[in-house]
Amino acid sequence: MEYRTDESSSERVTRRQSALFRNILVLVASIFVIEAIIDLVLLRLPPTLPDPVFTLIDTVSLIVLLTPVLIFLIVRPLTLQFEECRETADYLRESEQSLRTVFNSVYDAIILHDIDGRVLEVNEKMLSMYGVNRTEAIRATIRDLSSSSAPIEQLPAIWDDVLAGHPNFFEWAARRMDTGAEFDVEVFLQKIILQGRDLIIANVRDITERKRIEQEREMNVHVLSHDLRAPLAIIQGNAQLLEEETTGDQRVEVEAILSAVKQMNQMIQDLVDVARFDSGNFRLDRHPVALREFVDDLLRRSATVLEVSRISVDILPELPPVEADPGRLERILLNLLGNALKYSAPGTLVILSTSRVDADVAIAVADHGIGIPPELIPRLFKQYYRAPQAARFEGLGLGLYITRRLVEAHGGRIRVASEVGKGSTFTFTLPVAKDGGSDK
Repeated sequence: MEYRTDESSSERVTRRQSALFRNILVLVASIFVIEAIIDLVLLRLPPTLPDPVFTLIDTVSLIVLLTPVLIFLIVRPLTLQFEECRETADYLRESEQSLRTVFNSVYDAIILHDIDGRVLEVNEKMLSMYGVNRTEAIRATIRDLSSSSAPIEQLPAIWDDVLAGHPNFFEWAARRMDTGAEFDVEVFLQKIILQGRDLIIANVRDITERKRIEQEREMNVHVLSHDLRAPLAIIQGNAQLLEEETTGDQRVEVEAILSAVKQMNQMIQDLVDVARFDSGNFRLDRHPVALREFVDDLLRRSATVLEVSRISVDILPELPPVEADPGRLERILLNLLGNALKYSAPGTLVILSTSRVDADVAIAVADHGIGIPPELIPRLFKQYYRAPQAARFEGLGLGLYITRRLVEAHGGRIRVASEVGKGSTFTFTLPVAKDGGSDK
């Protein structure tokens, strides 16, 4: 296959100017050389010839001898330029066909709009997705392609944001123009400049099947959690009644039942949260939270499930409130404190401390336990991952994954520092509450 190297416009202009300059030099030199040859020939003619005859012979000879040179210098460049134009036209036509082939082979529907939302160009995927021919598509607007349930009133704000140079990614309700059937799509809008015009290109992907699977999964998890929690609630209720009426070894056995029920409820909640994360239905209810009071209350209420006597709390007195969902923050702290107690030796302290980091508050949970090998740390927060040293403990491998997702949902981040045999420190950040951004 032969590849063509493209020239820039400036390179082509420079090359043509150089060729023109060379041609002028050749023409001038040719005139002098031919004229010199003619003069030498005329000097050998009889001197009796009249001057007009000499002039005529000189002129005719110059024209006859110079004509091939002129043809070579003028006609040949024109011919070459014509060939170059033809090659350029062929190249542009082939490039356009190649781009059209790529344009039509893209998995997503692609729609090119003007700034008023009118469709200018589409690919084949768009035609099949929306059930429309090219003529109808070019006449359509973004409103024509949206279903009645789409939040059309949001379009102006989205459009203005994209025109301001901010790409926008969102879900939308679309409809087929042939049947009127509605379907869910993901849309990515971005401004481009084409031939000096501001245009908006939309990548549209049909997510109907994904939505159906997510809804089915969420429904299955909801039904599963409901069906599991119902008998667990009965077990828990009866175990609590037995706990009040028993003593000694029997009471210890009842407490073991209650502990197992709480573990089962935690596992069920983990599965429900994972389903909500994956389906995009997870929501936070955030409020300003004073950490000192919150942690003290949490430890008081968790005395039956955590060895709170081993937990040392060091919270700065001047620390501002954080912006957090109290229920989700409780889940984060219980996961981290529970792990720290679980993987450290009995009698050793677990320290919960805080610090201020710019516009965030950092909360650290440190233990003096078995530690984590460096090669395992990048995998700790992955879904269903359980470290080898955790094999002897029960669990689904979702605790740290859910903790990370909850922290990130708050706009924070989580990290871990660990040394084998010396312990681990998990640190996460939360944003300072808007009405508590300054230290007091």
